[in-house]
Amino acid sequence: MNTYLSLDEGYRDTQILIVEDSTVERRRIEAILIKLGYKPLTAVDGANAAEVIVRTRNIDVVLCDWDLPVLSGLDLCKAIRNDPSIRQPYFIMLTGHSKPVDMVAAMDAGADDFIPKPSWIEEIRVRIQSGIRQRRLCNSLCREARCTK
Repeated sequence: MNTYLSLDEGYRDTQILIVEDSTVERRRIEAILIKLGYKPLTAVDGANAAEVIVRTRNIDVVLCDWDLPVLSGLDLCKAIRNDPSIRQPYFIMLTGHSKPVDMVAAMDAGADDFIPKPSWIEEIRVRIQSGIRQRRLCNSLCREARCTK
């Protein structure tokens, strides 16, 4: 059974940004996410991604390659994490860097998750859904904290 074809209704409004310089890989990931029921945005490099994040101000999940022109995925992640004006997305580094030291570097830079390429559709699905659950919990806690002040 292809469970990835059924997406919980509550996840459909999630704003996902794919950051990938390879047209073939970007379209492959975009097709996967569309098949999952999402309507992803795309960016071709880190600088373009930063513009999209600032402009939309409502990105829930960033699925980002490491090796990008202009601004690397690692530098994009650091920039997002260091900017308090940006609503913090769940950041997944999706990369050909697959050594344990690479995963540690990505997580130290602020990535929430790490998926080595080549990636499996089901792995992308469950990691995104985990990120969405985490984002919703954080949003709920923030709302409660504001209510108790």
